[in-house]
Amino acid sequence: MTHTQRLQLLLDGKPVDRPLFAGWGHFMNLVDRDAVQFAQATIRLQEKFQFDFVKVMSNPYYMVEDTGLELCPPPDALHTVTRSPTRLPIQTPQDWERLPLPQLHKGALAREEEAIRRIVDAFQGDTPVLATIYTPIMWLSYLVLYSGEMAREEQQNGCFTALLERFLMQQEHQVVPVLDYFAELNQQYMEELIKVGVSGFFYCSEHIRDAWSSPDAFAYFEKRYDLAALGAVEGKCQMNLLHVCGTQRLRMEWALDYPVEAINWDDQEAETPSLAEIREQTDRILVGGLDRHRDLEGENPEQIRRRIREKVIRATTQAGEKLIVSGGCDWSISASHYFPLWQEVMEEFTRRSK
Repeated sequence: MTHTQRLQLLLDGKPVDRPLFAGWGHFMNLVDRDAVQFAQATIRLQEKFQFDFVKVMSNPYYMVEDTGLELCPPPDALHTVTRSPTRLPIQTPQDWERLPLPQLHKGALAREEEAIRRIVDAFQGDTPVLATIYTPIMWLSYLVLYSGEMAREEQQNGCFTALLERFLMQQEHQVVPVLDYFAELNQQYMEELIKVGVSGFFYCSEHIRDAWSSPDAFAYFEKRYDLAALGAVEGKCQMNLLHVCGTQRLRMEWALDYPVEAINWDDQEAETPSLAEIREQTDRILVGGLDRHRDLEGENPEQIRRRIREKVIRATTQAGEKLIVSGGCDWSISASHYFPLWQEVMEEFTRRSK
């Protein structure tokens, strides 16, 4: 059975030979701005661990690279690319008028499209490939908020959503046209990637939280764009997955009407809803069940296998059959060294079902 066939059975509500699983992280951080090397590294990772879908781990800033955003290369294999801590493209309201906006088929987007085409071609439809898309205000936040002030706001208030909203309100006249542009570009890019052959999208939002001044503010600055983008590709993909990023102040109910087949969030954290709680509210595929910070660590392989085995059983009990076992976000590079143990456990479930 191919991974694509297994996923389709899950989507159709039919029995599968084992629980599906998938893991992702910035494991190709040294090559993720080179189309050929990035594609090769992604392909090798999937061939090694045989996940049930590939989440394309583009660098987090690919959509805004061509705006003049200054990026700092990773110093070693354990770190990812970062933004300049001292220089951002938008310093004053007047800078919006001079901002070079990214364009389809050019620059970084052309590179990403080439890499994704190579990844899709490598698997010949046997493995679903999901491209990563961020909601427009996430793209915009990278242009206007320094990483230091974002970190301080997260430490004090659990997230930087309120900080971002203050900025959006202060420069609303200049900001909304740029949000509109990124929203339209997201849609165009997604439609192009469907032509390339992706199976769907990993659509990420970091701001589905109650830190907004009101639900109306969330709807105005984010949700209307999310619904438009996901609505534009609805029915054109095998599976679209909404990733609700973060661990504090999440408002999952604000997004349960999004037109997606699957939802992923950090369900293992104390502050977030469990799989069981969200299962009571939706029949979509739930993606999670493993603690990405703690479940793949330790010195005793059998203890790790036992922990994963117990977590998979617990997740299946909470979420039912419509489950893809995963972490709640990206795995660390160190955790990826334990992926063989995770893979072994999933193969055990395959043998049990025969």
